Amino acid sequence: MKAVKKELRDVIKGLKILAQKTEKIEMALSKASAKTVLAAAQRRAAMRVRGVKTRGPRRVVARRGRGMTATDAVYATIKRGRKGVTTTQIKRNTGFDDKKIWNVINRLKTLQKIKSARRGIYVTR
Repeated sequence: MKAVKKELRDVIKGLKILAQKTEKIEMALSKASAKTVLAAAQRRAAMRVRGVKTRGPRRVVARRGRGMTATDAVYATIKRGRKGVTTTQIKRNTGFDDKKIWNVINRLKTLQKIKSARRGIYVTR
């Protein structure tokens, strides 16, 4: 019986040590994450002071029932590009996936609204 009590005391002591180590790690992580969040906020504030835009380009979002279809959105993006627009730029501006972009491009080519300036670059006619 004394041996069992001694083993239980040893286990309890080990658990207390582990709990202390866990608390130390938690404190270190919270300090690191607080520093990271603070640094990111300071970078954004500095960019705003210098006049740098902190957000990406505006997306043309196609909304049903409001007159803007996917074809209209892609065509508007191509029309805005002076020297032509790549599918990557269309994807970035519209938010559509590759398959939808390819289908719309083929539809616009069939309607003869756009043409390929070079491989992968599209311009209006």
